Amino acid sequence: MNRIYLRLIGATFLWATVFHVGKFALAEFSPLAIATWRYSIAAIILLAMTLPAIRSNWQQIKSHWPILFILALLGVVGFALFIFYGLRLTSPVNASLIMAFNPALIIVLSSLFNREPVSRQQISGLLLGLCGVLIVVSHASLNALINLSFSKGDLLVGVASLCWAAYCVLPKRYASSIPSAQLSAVTIITAAILMLVMAGFSASDMPQLPRTGMLFVLLFLGLFGTVIPYLWWNQGVQKIGPAKAGVFMNLVPIFASLIGVVLGQQLQASQLAGASLVIIGVLITSIKFNKAGNKVMNKNDQHKLAAFK
Repeated sequence: MNRIYLRLIGATFLWATVFHVGKFALAEFSPLAIATWRYSIAAIILLAMTLPAIRSNWQQIKSHWPILFILALLGVVGFALFIFYGLRLTSPVNASLIMAFNPALIIVLSSLFNREPVSRQQISGLLLGLCGVLIVVSHASLNALINLSFSKGDLLVGVASLCWAAYCVLPKRYASSIPSAQLSAVTIITAAILMLVMAGFSASDMPQLPRTGMLFVLLFLGLFGTVIPYLWWNQGVQKIGPAKAGVFMNLVPIFASLIGVVLGQQLQASQLAGASLVIIGVLITSIKFNKAGNKVMNKNDQHKLAAFK
């Protein structure tokens, strides 16, 4: 499998861990304080990693500053705060269900902003993935889906999903010349500054220093929950486009369920069935086929086949 696809899978796995690790932080800090600590730590790490590259490419970054600021506001600040505050007012099931529509939003916005054509293959993979997520969050119960009620929290999660879709789509048209690592660094650093200002005014627990155990939780959220997945995700989006990359977001609730099993939750047949559909959907969207329905090999595969012969 292409390394880009592995990184997209890795990014979704790391984001899935945030749902579980974040529970420990929520016991001591407000959502705004957690987000501020998380992205401030990530900003320091990314600044150390990319400062020389940012300096050498500063004029290019400066010329794209308005769109980079918008991306930071939407894809980092907006997404983080809307999802955290939304989860305080709605159930994880509702939130997972709403976020499952994120790949569809990405495809719609890609067709609108980037004029990307939507293939039947993409639609098929998207629908399979969506069905898989619905099976997981509803435990394969039609009554559970029918009886779902929606609240203000659901609206906030929906706005978060829209913010993330915009973050995935807009760079291809408005900031394609900015390398993915610098894009991640600049948007997260900008977002961290904005959150620090917001927390200074409205998060009374922000000045509180975390205890040692909580510090490790925040470091995990900053490095493994933010830096690495954002770098991998933005690289994948630049390589294969937001529409194809977006389908991988369906893996987040699947991985979150599997992590729950590892932590002691019971594995259910609905989770296995849903995970299988999501994986098939991702494969359908990722593999290129020709008109005859045969898989199209990339150059590396062709070289390996030639060497084998």
